[in-house]
Amino acid sequence: MIRVVHSLARRVAVVLLAIMAFGRPAAAENEIQLLTEYFDLLVSGNYESASYLWLETCQDRSAKFGISYDDIPLKIDCASPIVRDL
Repeated sequence: MIRVVHSLARRVAVVLLAIMAFGRPAAAENEIQLLTEYFDLLVSGNYESASYLWLETCQDRSAKFGISYDDIPLKIDCASPIVRDL
């Protein structure tokens, strides 16, 4: 029984290492591409499309109290330096 558990743990560890080694660069590239697209939308003034890149739960929380800001076009990201410097 101990040998089977050790063998299974070893297989799981090998699979996890393979995922980390080969899967992560693609995920990081997708994340960078998503941020680049988000920033491009903000800079171009397409705030509605930029807001759709946020999770719906985040959008709901940002609209919860009905507060609006005069100088911040996208309330959900009001603390971001890129939004403040548009």
